[in-house]
Amino acid sequence: MNIQIRQATVDDCDEIMKMDYIFDKGASMRKHMLEVLEKGEEFITVAICDGKMAGFNCASCHKTLCDKGGTGEGNDLYVKDEYRRMGIGTKLMESMEDEFRKRNLKFSSIFTGKSNITAKNMYLKRDYKERNVVVLRRDLTDKIEQKKPM
Repeated sequence: MNIQIRQATVDDCDEIMKMDYIFDKGASMRKHMLEVLEKGEEFITVAICDGKMAGFNCASCHKTLCDKGGTGEGNDLYVKDEYRRMGIGTKLMESMEDEFRKRNLKFSSIFTGKSNITAKNMYLKRDYKERNVVVLRRDLTDKIEQKKPM
C-alpha cells in the first residue's frame, strides 16, 4: 500500500467536501472551501492511498501576546472508514507537526469531540496532554439577547 501526504489543492475541494460532510454531519460551503484553499488561510493536507483520497487534515497557525512561541491548531482530521487503522491519521498528524515546526511554532493543540475516544487515544500516544479548558462558541450572526450567567 502506497500512502502519500501532500498539501491540498483546489482540485481536491469536491472530495474533501464529501469527507467533511460525513465528518461534520453538515454541508460544507464549496465557495468558502475554495477560498480557503486558494488563499492558504489554513494548512490543509490530504492522504492519498494507492491513488485514492483516504483522508484530510485542516490546521491553522497563530501567535498572540500571551502565547509565546505561537501555536498550531489541528481543527479537523478525518480518515475514511475503509482506510482506518493503517497509520494514515498518524501520517497526517506528523505532516501537520512538521509544518508547524517549519513555521517556528512552539506548540501544537488539537480540538476533538469529548466522545471521540479513538482520536483522543491517537493524540495521547503522540504526547498531547489533555487540558482542563472549556471552549465556548457563539454564532455571531445571531442577535445578542442579554442573559444572566448561570
